[in-house]
Amino acid sequence: MQTRRRSHSRLFNPIDEMARTASVPRHVVDQQPGYQKFLTTGNVESEMYSVHFRRHRLLHEMRRISESDPRLNRVFYKLSADASEKSFSVTVEDGPGKRARVEAQGVLDRCRYLINDREHLRGWIEALLRDGDLFIQLMITPQREIEVAKKLAAEMTFSRMDAKGNFPEGKKPYYQAKSLFDHEVLAEFEEWEIIHAKWRYEDGMPYGTPLYLAGRKTVKRVDSGEENMVVRRDLRSGMRYFFNIGTPDNPGSWEEVEKFKEENRDSLERPMNAVSNFFGNGLMDMKAVQGDSELGNKEDIDHFEGLLFMVGLTPMALISGGREKATNLNVVDAEEEDYARTLMAICEAAEYGFVRPIFNRQLLLSNINPDSIDYSVNWGAKGRESDYRKLQKAALWIRLGGSHETAYGLADLDMDLTYEDELARIEAQKELGIVPYTGPSLSRSNLDVPLEPAQQDNLTQEAD
Repeated sequence: MQTRRRSHSRLFNPIDEMARTASVPRHVVDQQPGYQKFLTTGNVESEMYSVHFRRHRLLHEMRRISESDPRLNRVFYKLSADASEKSFSVTVEDGPGKRARVEAQGVLDRCRYLINDREHLRGWIEALLRDGDLFIQLMITPQREIEVAKKLAAEMTFSRMDAKGNFPEGKKPYYQAKSLFDHEVLAEFEEWEIIHAKWRYEDGMPYGTPLYLAGRKTVKRVDSGEENMVVRRDLRSGMRYFFNIGTPDNPGSWEEVEKFKEENRDSLERPMNAVSNFFGNGLMDMKAVQGDSELGNKEDIDHFEGLLFMVGLTPMALISGGREKATNLNVVDAEEEDYARTLMAICEAAEYGFVRPIFNRQLLLSNINPDSIDYSVNWGAKGRESDYRKLQKAALWIRLGGSHETAYGLADLDMDLTYEDELARIEAQKELGIVPYTGPSLSRSNLDVPLEPAQQDNLTQEAD
């Protein structure tokens, strides 16, 4: 058995890497239930193990930094929330006849309701950005309707796609396992059962790329710099006193130094004990040693923090409300325009990653060829600025010293109302869930309903 492991050592370097980098003893790795399975020559899982192992580590690292760093947590939430803020609508533009277009529109509208829940959609987009992959399992009723679209755990779901972008014959393309180390297959899925959306990938790549893949080193540097800054403030911020016992001609002994410390213990060791004066008999001298005067200098941290937001595709001024690095409204406007393009890219990735694939599956189940139907998906995130966004811009203008008149113009507000009153009104409406909504309605009552018999007859005559 030992000889067999040695003969495969060159092929299964990830096993050695796991033992070396994950602090797992080699004998523990050898005893993992999935290890012997990966020794099978020609097994697709064997060839993909290095890819699976690297992805496993990335997923855990992305979860850790997104949960521990409030800035990254905010970036993921803001990107996903803004992209799904007004959800989307779908419109059939062209098809083989009016009747086919109306039928396809009804199918898409019913399917849209399955996806078009804002929090549902937001969570999917956030998972896609954070993990780089989104696996959605489709559950279909006997009536050939997609009843449930369920997100699968990325760390338990695997793809059997090889380096050429092909799935192996005789095996289902997707499967779930307990974990990477205990690779017991729990469930397998056909290709039509799984929607696999990827973020920033190339053809042939079995998995996507997490948004913060290139920012891992920057995250570590920011964390290290901030920790050092806190330690520096704790140790070097306060004033220190240097007590000299005795004189140059008659220096004090160490016993006298210890006696002085004991007699003044309350004032020396209790920083909250308010002591305004010290007294001596001429045989001691005291000098005040000022704390570090450069504690406010954190340009290095600001530099890496800027890189952190750059990797996250989110302007820092939009996250901090303009308090950081926002000195010119024109700069903020340019950043907002760039951010709007970022949201469009995210919406496009979501559209072609999982929205259209789900629509196309449902069209096929309804005996409609998706290639014969030309439909458009219109995202609300690409529309005009929301009232709340206008108020944010107006508030930033006032913070930068601009006039209230210009701020009211930016927010398109009534000059008879104060900015505070208008902001309070919008906030109250948000709390009550009655914010003026300019995007497509998500209510089931607005979905297309089946045509009445008389309408169907008229439609048939028009189609003929």
